[in-house]
Amino acid sequence: MLILPIGTKSSIAFKPKLTITLIVINTLIAIITLTNTGHDKAALFKVQKEKFAQQIRLYAIENKDIEETGDDCSPEIELAITEIKNSRNLHNLETTLHKAIYMVEGGGVEDFWEFGNTLRSRSRDYYSTWSIKTADSFDKWKEYKEKEVRIAIGRTNYSFGLVPSRMDRTYTFITHIFLHGSILHLLGNMLFLWIVGCLLEDSWGRLPFLLFYLAGGAFAGLAHCLQNSSSTIPLIGASGAIAAAMGAFTVVHLTTRIKFFYFILFFIRPIFGTFYLPAFVVLPLWFFQQLALKSLANFAGGSHVAYIAHIAGFIAGLITALLFRATGFEKRFLHAKVRKKQIDAGILEDPRFNEACELMREGATIRAKKLFSKLIEERPDNTVMLRDIAMIYRENELEDESRKIGEQALKKLLLDSKNEEAAVWAKEFVLQNNNQCSSPQLLLNVGKWLMNRERYNEAYDIYSYIQQHSPLPLLSIKASIAMAELLSSGMDNTPQALTILKELKDKDLEPEWLDRINKVETTIKNSFSNRQQPVV
Repeated sequence: MLILPIGTKSSIAFKPKLTITLIVINTLIAIITLTNTGHDKAALFKVQKEKFAQQIRLYAIENKDIEETGDDCSPEIELAITEIKNSRNLHNLETTLHKAIYMVEGGGVEDFWEFGNTLRSRSRDYYSTWSIKTADSFDKWKEYKEKEVRIAIGRTNYSFGLVPSRMDRTYTFITHIFLHGSILHLLGNMLFLWIVGCLLEDSWGRLPFLLFYLAGGAFAGLAHCLQNSSSTIPLIGASGAIAAAMGAFTVVHLTTRIKFFYFILFFIRPIFGTFYLPAFVVLPLWFFQQLALKSLANFAGGSHVAYIAHIAGFIAGLITALLFRATGFEKRFLHAKVRKKQIDAGILEDPRFNEACELMREGATIRAKKLFSKLIEERPDNTVMLRDIAMIYRENELEDESRKIGEQALKKLLLDSKNEEAAVWAKEFVLQNNNQCSSPQLLLNVGKWLMNRERYNEAYDIYSYIQQHSPLPLLSIKASIAMAELLSSGMDNTPQALTILKELKDKDLEPEWLDRINKVETTIKNSFSNRQQPVV
């Protein structure tokens, strides 16, 4: 049976650029690091097995767990040492090692790691009064320790992972978040980051969420280090940071439903589908699962999973979100900032816009215009708002103001290369204005764009409007020439095109314009003549 969370039943206002960026960065780093660590990982594992085998022997001897001769450990410890040397993977090594530690009278994991630090400070002279076999074990431990350090220092996970015994490298409290031990490790973390990160980013804003994410990962890492400050095994992975996000999600999106995919192989018939569960059920269940697994790991003798980082991260995220809400920080600062961005992006309406509309309906035109002017001054790039205000002014017969703001919206759309929206706006607003055309140059740009996309009828309407209503004669001439070219090349109406050019030539124009019209006329005639030639 397979059950996986795959999303949430909710909508977001903004594209989750930060969450996507974090996933991309983690993936790229994993691709780079995982492809280069295979050989070193195998070599390090081999050396660590031998080192821990000698360390457990010395640890047992110094704790008096020896045969009467004093030369060997007890048979139980010797068997455990053999099992350590024969460990197949890291998890197997940790489990066997913890079992051996607790076989020593008074033995404990923290005491064992501290014993390793003690051995590093010793020399062979310390064992001069001990048996030769014990001194040889120390020499071998030193040899394997030196090999381990040489291999580990060259590995990315050691250089940038969070090593509890090296907490002085403060940068690793952040860098360890972006490292992963395997593809499955990466995929699992990124899946959960996608599920909770998108909505938190949307609710809190990108920068606050990023700071929270990094701080949560650092705190989870610190909790892991404090649990076993003498360990030399690096902590890697985004699990702590994501656990913090899950804790915050439990508060911020308590009732949001999380979507799950399930797959069950019932005999030979697959059964699969999706179902939803609310966040207040799913995420606390995950937290209690981590507590249970941590207890089980302690009972079994340890685990390679940093459950303390998960638990501490979740609690930290939960408490942080509760404090944000209780102090009003979330509402006054985070939500206020996000709301302003949504208003600026046109996703939400500014409440002042509705107030101005109500004033306009009540006949308080001057007060309404002041509010609208304030909104335009603050958000001159919000073309949706500009177009709405222009239409409101037109409906209230404020033609001059309507035309001015409509032109501002059209200009902004063209500057932003939103040509399709500009064309729609030109048809819906500008061409419906039967009075003086106040934006002929902008309309010429719209007409040219439409003509290039072979939308000839729409372009013809634009040019015709400029020709009839432009207060600037030169722009009217430009529109007439463009219309003639359009009629000839796009609408197969050369006679009308030549008629338009003839009417232009009958006007009192400057020589340079007459010369340009003659050239266009010659081009149209030649093109028409070529189309009439029979094909042989």
